[in-house]
Amino acid sequence: MTTITATLNERAHTHGDYREQAAFAQQFKRLMRAGRNWERLELTQAQSLEAFCDKISRVLCGNANEPDHWRDVAGYAQLIVRELEPLQGGAKAPVGVRMEPQTGDAPLNVPSFILRDMERDIADVTKPKDATP
Repeated sequence: MTTITATLNERAHTHGDYREQAAFAQQFKRLMRAGRNWERLELTQAQSLEAFCDKISRVLCGNANEPDHWRDVAGYAQLIVRELEPLQGGAKAPVGVRMEPQTGDAPLNVPSFILRDMERDIADVTKPKDATP
């Protein structure tokens, strides 16, 4: 029987340091939530995009050659493709979603959004573990 400690140690080899991986994933998720279409996504689309962030951060912080990371990304994408493609007739437009900018949409300022919290998060991840806040 595998213990939780053994599982966590195994995951550290494939997924990387949890704190570092979480910091990357949260930055990706913050960036996505700033997108003008975020609130227009179906719940399943939003969930798959968030799952992508977790998987991508594992690739960047852990073992990039772990096939499961890549399979998972493909799997979450395929779930959305199944929703969007009717059984016959090609792709359909997401219900209630218009991808062009809408009246009142402000221009995105992605660089400032990314930088706003990134320095704090990176400092938190890179500070020595024995350092006090």
